[in-house]
Amino acid sequence: MSTDAGNPPLIVKDASKFTQNGSWSMLDFIKLPIEVTVGMASRYMAALVNPYTVVVGQALARPFQLSPSGYKNVGEAMKSLKVVRTLGKTLEIGFGIDDIVYSMAQFPDGATCLALCAALQETYSQDVAIEVLLELARDSKVNGQWMPSYSEWASLLEACSGVLSTSQFSLRAEILMSLQGGDEQLGAFNRSNAITKPARGCSNPQSIAKALAALSKISRKELKAITIVGHSDTGWSAAIAEWLLRLEVVIKNSQGDVLYASRSNTCDIAVTIIYQEDKAQPSQEIQLSGQTYIMEDISDLFNDGGVSNTARFVSGRLGVQLKQWRQQL
Repeated sequence: MSTDAGNPPLIVKDASKFTQNGSWSMLDFIKLPIEVTVGMASRYMAALVNPYTVVVGQALARPFQLSPSGYKNVGEAMKSLKVVRTLGKTLEIGFGIDDIVYSMAQFPDGATCLALCAALQETYSQDVAIEVLLELARDSKVNGQWMPSYSEWASLLEACSGVLSTSQFSLRAEILMSLQGGDEQLGAFNRSNAITKPARGCSNPQSIAKALAALSKISRKELKAITIVGHSDTGWSAAIAEWLLRLEVVIKNSQGDVLYASRSNTCDIAVTIIYQEDKAQPSQEIQLSGQTYIMEDISDLFNDGGVSNTARFVSGRLGVQLKQWRQQL
């Protein structure tokens, strides 16, 4: 390791040998050298984040080709992060200048990994977010001794948590998820025993991971269009498509009525979201674009155990009125 000159981020050398198509060999990957300064290594240790987990996370994020506006959105989110110094400026609360998120944001793969982890934390429970990352890793053939542990993924997610809290992503995701209108968000002021509608459910992590992988293929021009069929939390995938990848999105209900479109001309849309009502199937009259992905409900996992009860609901951090949300579109 070199000395801490300029605090460069964690860098995988010879990354040009690493493919961007989502299909890569772990045996080849582990042979790539890593360059990290002493100062940066100490920051990862202070954050309780395993540098190896970050490297794997960056590898998983590499297939996602963020748009220029996506990078700009992440950069603006980073600029808005706050820190409060107390105890004679010896204790920092928030995102200090030495926080590892600033290191991750310096390069495309790190910024993409940071954005995906932060976006998952904004909407889903940590249990679900970890399972999504595990599924993405399994899909990339990361398994056995090379798979970061559950706790290591949790540490990375916690380090990234809150990065997008002041950005428009959370607002956009909540707007799009609310369009179905048949369920209700849980939160600090909306407890499960006080809501008048069914609580907003959650998709199976494997389904979420497959939808993300499909979005990455569109960003790489390997797919032209996809259709995602699911419940209201599918709006989170639409927010990823718009805010990070700048893909054109249309959202319809199960009868084919357009609830939202990122542009008035819906003939050449990359991502079509169809909100499914309970167990009802989408109308046969709805035109499906490209490959279709069905988002299975996470409730099916409870039969196997090991999933916390809070994981079955999607809450997010926002609790403002729907009319105010829609004015932000």
